[in-house]
Amino acid sequence: MRQPYKKSSLVIPEAASREDLVTILDELAEQGAVSAEVVNAKLQSLSAKTHQKALKASKVDELEVDEKNTKVLSPEQKEKLLLSLEKRFLNNKHRHQGLKWVQVETRLQEASPEKLWSLNEMERTGGEPDVVEFKKKTGQLKFEDRSAESPVGRRNCVYDHASEVDFVKNYPDEEYNGNAVDMAKAMGIKILDEKEYKAAQKVDKLDVNSSSWINTPVNFKEDGFANYGTHGDYGIGQNNSYNAHPTWAFRGSLWI
Repeated sequence: MRQPYKKSSLVIPEAASREDLVTILDELAEQGAVSAEVVNAKLQSLSAKTHQKALKASKVDELEVDEKNTKVLSPEQKEKLLLSLEKRFLNNKHRHQGLKWVQVETRLQEASPEKLWSLNEMERTGGEPDVVEFKKKTGQLKFEDRSAESPVGRRNCVYDHASEVDFVKNYPDEEYNGNAVDMAKAMGIKILDEKEYKAAQKVDKLDVNSSSWINTPVNFKEDGFANYGTHGDYGIGQNNSYNAHPTWAFRGSLWI
């Protein structure tokens, strides 16, 4: 009789995608292979191949980097982003009392292309970012996702990479939208922690009909759970980190 894998014995490469894992596990199931050693060998082989492809793809002439850098907004994209941010800023003065739009615009005009790209990713995925903090000494601005409900473009995600492995194992036929930790990293933003989320709820009424993953301490995550925030009596709660739901996403922040 085939025995289940021992979760603690597996070494999952960061490069492994959900499709890769499903394919490997299906192949091993057909072969009747169940040892962690065999699974690890398969996964490490996959990781090595993916790494080689990445190295090959990265060998681009330095003169072409700026032209191919996907983390640079076009003039049209930048203009559209600034218009959206200005409108939101002026309509939500309670979030940034005493701050004027001209100060924000000046800072954004001087920001690096990568920071603007990250801010645009927050906007593009439905986070509706807005200024919530300003440092007078440095001129730095803190943007946070302030959409009424969890950002629609990031929903149905599990918490982190390890949670994806658990999701595939428990729900092999169900679809999900990646994981919050890697998604935030790719966007160049940070997931709100408990303190930031509670502060945001005091200013705006958020997640009445949804929930948002929030940054979870490693020692707590090791138990298989992750923190999430929602509106109402529950506030901050915990759930299985591999839980993916159509109304669950995550909220992030970005300093510029």
